[in-house]
Amino acid sequence: MGGINFRTLLYFIGSFIVVAAIYWGLTLAVGTFVAAGIVIGLLILLLLATLWMTRTKRGNKVAEKIMVRLLKTRFGPRIRRWQIRTYAKQQGVSLTDPTGRERTEMELMLEVSPEAEHIRKQLRTMNPQQRAQAMRMLAAQQELVDRGELDPNNPPDWAARGPRQPGMSGRPQTGSGPRTGGGSRKRKRR
Repeated sequence: MGGINFRTLLYFIGSFIVVAAIYWGLTLAVGTFVAAGIVIGLLILLLLATLWMTRTKRGNKVAEKIMVRLLKTRFGPRIRRWQIRTYAKQQGVSLTDPTGRERTEMELMLEVSPEAEHIRKQLRTMNPQQRAQAMRMLAAQQELVDRGELDPNNPPDWAARGPRQPGMSGRPQTGSGPRTGGGSRKRKRR
């Protein structure tokens, strides 16, 4: 597990001290229960102001930055899973497949995302083994994005490397080649 972010800890302690100071000052002035009501009211107003801010362009940018920071914490995968499942329910997508197995987040993302239509078409043409391998690759890529090792807005361009050299498939060379006669140990019939 990752360590605690020191800046986040300072923000938490600072906001706790501010709320405690406001509550203590109010308890001296108006009493315990009234002070609790005022503090709760202030927190509700803060929540409403935050919701109102998300309606603006600047508020959306702030919310996006906060969400990106939250997704990097240990709660990030839970938040993402909750978001995907909630959105899938809103879209009317079943959370289980016809056999009763619960769908993975990657399967749900492919179902609800309109940009993934071409990926869905490719997956439909594959046999089950190829489909499972492709889903594992997509899940591994999503995990890299979650850890911050891969930028989803700027994916690596594999085509930018250019074409491979002839005869270089990426597999290790085991013999001298199929047509030179040195690769096979079988004797030829005479």
